[in-house]
Amino acid sequence: MTRVGLLVLGVSYAATGTWALLAPHSWWASFPGFGRHWMSVLGPFNDELVRDFGALYLVLAALLLWAAVILARRAVQAAAGAVLLFVVLHTTYIIGKLHLLPAADRVGLMAGLAFTAVLSAAILKPAHKLEA
Repeated sequence: MTRVGLLVLGVSYAATGTWALLAPHSWWASFPGFGRHWMSVLGPFNDELVRDFGALYLVLAALLLWAAVILARRAVQAAAGAVLLFVVLHTTYIIGKLHLLPAADRVGLMAGLAFTAVLSAAILKPAHKLEA
């Protein structure tokens, strides 16, 4: 479960980060895809901010994927803890912006954030049992 969870999060963060870093305007205009537009409602496009966000996601992806490969306690704790902290802080901001989105998007966005928080917490909880 630990390795699979780290891989799920790592691949997801890598995909989002790569898209934001390599095609920032496309990401801003189209995220999360499938005809939905969550970022463009927040204000005008900012190339540097989107690229920095993509870089942050790629750093988290690297940490998650590294932890999945070595499966050492401290690496797993660092990766899952970093993602959990990020998603909690990010969610506190997003809650104040939900009114900008249609109801279905609010549900989808919050479900995705909740999934990430629960999965990272589920990875973090048994990490103390792993070898150092």
